[in-house]
Amino acid sequence: MLENTPCILIAANEQKAVEEEYYKNTLGFSGHFIFAENLEAGRLLVAANQGFFPIESVGTLAPVTSRVKRLPLYRTEQPIIRNYCAFWMKRTANYYIEEFALILQKLLQKDATL
Repeated sequence: MLENTPCILIAANEQKAVEEEYYKNTLGFSGHFIFAENLEAGRLLVAANQGFFPIESVGTLAPVTSRVKRLPLYRTEQPIIRNYCAFWMKRTANYYIEEFALILQKLLQKDATL
């Protein structure tokens, strides 16, 4: 239903092509893309009804204004889900890396149940 609505992305000039390619070919977004320089500019474009702004809900999201509505994104009646992986070199493993991995895993599992 969003095919004719521009997708708002945040990217520096040198990253625009990479971001557009990722959202088209990896996430399956089609249509036109509008780029914002930062999060605030992206939110202003949404508030001005210039397009939709895909965000991920990992952790706590900032509250929305009355002009913004959050909706889950679906493709063929299934929610769009992104898989995350954390890697580190085995020889550099230490307590802090392993603790960070556990915290990240708990955070992502918690959000998956919401």
